[in-house]
Amino acid sequence: MPYPRKDAPYHIPECELIESLLSWKRKHDKILPLQDLNDEERQKTNLVEIGKRTARIQGDPYGVWSSWAGNVSHQEDKDVEPIMNPILDKLISIKRKESPEIVALRQLLEGLPTTDPCSLAFELAEEGSIAIDIKTPNQVAITFRLDGKHVRIVHALDLDVDDEKTYDQAAGAKSSAQKVKEHLGENTMPLSAQQLLMAKILADNWPGYQPLVNAEVAETRTTGKSSSKGIFAHVRSLAQERYWLDMSSVERAEIRKVAEAAAPETELATTLRLVKESWNQRWNNGARDVDFFRSYHMDQTAAKEVWTLVDEDVVIVLDKNQRVVLANIENLAQMLLGDEAVDLLERAIDLWSFFMPLPLPESRRHVMDRYIRRIHPELDPSKATVETLPNAKMAVAHYGCWSQKGDPHGRQIFATADTLLIRVHNHWWPKTVFERFAKAVFGKSSELIRFLVEPLNAGHYKECVEVFDNLPKLQRLSVDEKEDWISLFALGINGYTQRHRDIGDVQGGLAGLLTLGRYTAANLCFPQLGIKVPYAPGACAIIRGHGLEHLVQDYSGPRFFVIGTNHESCKRHAWRRLGRLPPLPPPVPRGQKRKGRDKSGESSQVGESDDSSDSEADYGPCRNDGNDQDDEDEIVWTNEMLHGAAALPLKAVRARSTSVESVESGTDSVTSTE
Repeated sequence: MPYPRKDAPYHIPECELIESLLSWKRKHDKILPLQDLNDEERQKTNLVEIGKRTARIQGDPYGVWSSWAGNVSHQEDKDVEPIMNPILDKLISIKRKESPEIVALRQLLEGLPTTDPCSLAFELAEEGSIAIDIKTPNQVAITFRLDGKHVRIVHALDLDVDDEKTYDQAAGAKSSAQKVKEHLGENTMPLSAQQLLMAKILADNWPGYQPLVNAEVAETRTTGKSSSKGIFAHVRSLAQERYWLDMSSVERAEIRKVAEAAAPETELATTLRLVKESWNQRWNNGARDVDFFRSYHMDQTAAKEVWTLVDEDVVIVLDKNQRVVLANIENLAQMLLGDEAVDLLERAIDLWSFFMPLPLPESRRHVMDRYIRRIHPELDPSKATVETLPNAKMAVAHYGCWSQKGDPHGRQIFATADTLLIRVHNHWWPKTVFERFAKAVFGKSSELIRFLVEPLNAGHYKECVEVFDNLPKLQRLSVDEKEDWISLFALGINGYTQRHRDIGDVQGGLAGLLTLGRYTAANLCFPQLGIKVPYAPGACAIIRGHGLEHLVQDYSGPRFFVIGTNHESCKRHAWRRLGRLPPLPPPVPRGQKRKGRDKSGESSQVGESDDSSDSEADYGPCRNDGNDQDDEDEIVWTNEMLHGAAALPLKAVRARSTSVESVESGTDSVTSTE
């Protein structure tokens, strides 16, 4: 996706095929369209490099790879509206279906908060289909059929959504963690093994590493401090990746044994000495020194061999007070909106990620992306040809509003950069398309997620509506035909997240997840519950993401997701406006400190310039703040870029500046390879 002509389903129009999308030649430009390339040129790879701007791609006249983006974009292609608008208008026009299975599901969802799950099952289930699979002091699990759907309700009597500590302290969580530990049977990678493997990696490519190593060693000797982000940090990451993901358990045991030996191999003595000399004191295998590759290895192993697959069509987990912890319904999008709507959603997202540059996932939650591209080479842009490059994409964009980093209290609420389309220099044309895109894609996503949230937790739903209504009108994103209640949407393209909590979300709130695409596998896993549920295209789930850890199992094929949630900072902002929280104290002048903690909950030892630390705890780790300003040294500005599409041609107006150069063609020219 986009499809090549030979693989496209019959209903995909010609204008959406890759051969058509790359066929238009720009005037006065030497970049050839796809059809003008010979066979050798079509097979050329290494067209772009992640982290480096490339704006001249032979075979793709409008293609630009921004340094901050995770996809090749075509924001200057004027055909975006005639291609996308028919899809978006059709999607907006589709109304929700009302069928017997939808009626039965709604009865189930509305009854669960107030009716004993077993009693409700006996009331609604098909005759003879009820089975109580588990009945212990801590958990009751019941399965039954409901209008042809297989349903599983789990009543977790030792979970309490008001106390997120119970997610880790429950008997099931402890049992799951113990099973994973016993199954893996290995502790953390010893420091001695890390150092030895780093020395081997350096020695294997010493000519390439030597200049960087020498520079960092010299700086360490001068300053007396070793870097935690330099070349040795990179090589340490490579060593951990090789140890956990490329070696067998036997090979790992062997390298541990060799590392414990007193004397290293002669050829490694020099590089090992440099590794030890430049070792950062934070690399101690402590709680703050996270080995993401070990975590990935453990979780993927557990997903395959330990966690139980709960494969009913409908899976709902309730806490001791019958409040929903998670709910997942397979094919909910198909049931509520129809197959055509699901197809249109996928095509709309796919084309949006073709035309618009979307941010590369921020590395803290997506640290495994380098490895993912290695095992899924179709996602590695350096291995893509001009025809497959538009599908070699991994990105996460945020639409809606939140506070700035360092402002967990929501003193000010802002529309996200993706909502305002301000990451790119040329952002005039996409605004009209974006309005349709948001109402089509996010509006339908909101409708699907509401189907689960409103009946299962009516109080939380009402609270979300109140939060949205009390956010600044100029900052919030309105998309829902019925009523807006989601203030933040995340759009993911081929996302591979590790185990995580959504720590920026409303505390104790619910987040909705809609998954789409043409992929296989991708079970949605909940380590603390020791289960995984099917997560096929069209599935919709809601989870207490702020406290409940979750991840998606490895999969194959293109996958898109939409997450609908509300940021905790937005709730605090709205609550203050409603008088449910005390007002914040006046801003503290920059450089001064506020002592103590006031009634608003704002602390203490920091000034207004940093309401709290700019940390993952404030925001969550999935935000990438990159934009085209990062590429300013490589961009040659045009008159149209500076003043809009209606600007006079450059033959009439010439920009005169040492920092802005104009070109007669009116197209970008950058210092990048073709």
